[in-house]
Amino acid sequence: MTKLSTLISFIFSSLFLFAQPGVEDQNYNTKAFHKSIAGPVYSMVIQNDDRIIIGGDITSTSNTNKYIYRINPDRTIDSSFLAGTGVNKAIYSILFQQDGKILVGGDFEVFDGQNAGGIIRLLPDGQIDNSFTTGVGAFLLGQSGKVRDVFLQNDGKIIVTGDFDQFNGVSRNRIVRLNSDGTIDLSFDPGVGVTANGDPYLYDVQIL
Repeated sequence: MTKLSTLISFIFSSLFLFAQPGVEDQNYNTKAFHKSIAGPVYSMVIQNDDRIIIGGDITSTSNTNKYIYRINPDRTIDSSFLAGTGVNKAIYSILFQQDGKILVGGDFEVFDGQNAGGIIRLLPDGQIDNSFTTGVGAFLLGQSGKVRDVFLQNDGKIIVTGDFDQFNGVSRNRIVRLNSDGTIDLSFDPGVGVTANGDPYLYDVQIL
């Protein structure tokens, strides 16, 4: 079995998104983008076709779904991204898989009316991938937990970190590894997991 090494770091404050400096694209429809979407963006990924999927504590005045959108190169909302009503709380992490599917993690319990437990996988068109099942997902002290970040291994297994002490009823303190179908990989046992004064969440992992 391949040995997994992790470097773990903690943060004790709010999550912010930092953008790299660059040259402004004068062809971008800034007015349309900013008028239609409001709120902080916590995660964003750029597709090969230059469309951008954004997630956070955001809503739109021109679209029925919440907290996640795909943006066209001209900054208008892509109506072909079929996320339905979206999630009921903030999104913190978005990750592309090589097959085009999209892993989404956050503070939500529901995605488009379906129980999600802090993590969901979407098809390339934004619809729920029903082949990915995580059960009740992340829980903390008997209440819904938070998934802060998601990492994909080369073998397709998924490392999930956040603010939780159970995942689908199994004791996992702030870190769990999932199989590619969303079930818990029981061969990865972090023991007591992560604990510290002030009850921080596990924010970042690097796979070496």
